[in-house]
Amino acid sequence: MEKVESSERRNFNRIRLAQPVQCRLKDWEEQRGALSCDISEGGMRLNSTSFLPLHTEVLLKIQLSHEQVVECRSQVVWIQRIPFTERYQVGLEFIQDKNFIYTQKQIQKCLQLTPL
Repeated sequence: MEKVESSERRNFNRIRLAQPVQCRLKDWEEQRGALSCDISEGGMRLNSTSFLPLHTEVLLKIQLSHEQVVECRSQVVWIQRIPFTERYQVGLEFIQDKNFIYTQKQIQKCLQLTPL
């Protein structure tokens, strides 16, 4: 994992994280896989073969490491089709619920373990 430098104004530092993510919308019968691109305490960006409508709530299972999986709720804040593919980049913001603090703490541990 490596830190992502950006000129964008962000509330949280983010790190590159290429790990499996399971996504589930309320009307999906099964979970669908995706691959994370980067993550912060407030949200994440992932690549998906599924279109996720803007403002949709998504339940995530994020593989932070081989030993650590966290579950959290999120909301789609942006989506962009990757040119010349049937894939999408999706920006997700974590929803502040009862699991939010635990998820943030686990992501903080990931951030601390990431070398500069």
